[in-house]
Amino acid sequence: MIDHLQHFPAKLAAHRLFSEAEPDPVCWRAIKAAAVDLDHVTNIAGPIVRALVSFDHQGGFNADANGEIAFAMAVHDEDAETVIDLVAWSARAPATFGTMFGAGVLGVDNLLNPSSFVDGPCILWKSPLRWLQSGCRGAVILNFAEARDALHGAPGPVTTETLQQAESLLRAGVVPGAKLHVPPVWGA
Repeated sequence: MIDHLQHFPAKLAAHRLFSEAEPDPVCWRAIKAAAVDLDHVTNIAGPIVRALVSFDHQGGFNADANGEIAFAMAVHDEDAETVIDLVAWSARAPATFGTMFGAGVLGVDNLLNPSSFVDGPCILWKSPLRWLQSGCRGAVILNFAEARDALHGAPGPVTTETLQQAESLLRAGVVPGAKLHVPPVWGA
């Protein structure tokens, strides 16, 4: 019974967010303009909606009628179906993002699936928008503390978009050094 209720607040928040959302051509145009194949990613990640939110600069966000325009979507558990959280990112600054309930990884199903490592390390994107632009390949670290177990349990190596991102993961002890393949330094 406890497992059934474990993610109830996230499921309720997702239900409210998505049931109140109207078809939104402005949202669709903005997502497509950011080089996202909207039809493909919504088949994988589910709906993406516009919302007014406030980011708390500690990795979280809250719905806020006076907040900034953001895009929001569900974060799924490793079964790729169970909603465990919501993630939102700023429409004007996509590198600014947060979760409602503190989930660790967007795309955790990819991170824990051995087939994600067939062509090389599983990439850890810097933001939810970058993950969508990749067609939902790889994963995004949303919360370092909550991501640690998933990263340690990944069946293969991971890499990051930038050297700075790799360094911050190592400094925080989120990913074992032996599992992290440092990205190439382009133009060096």
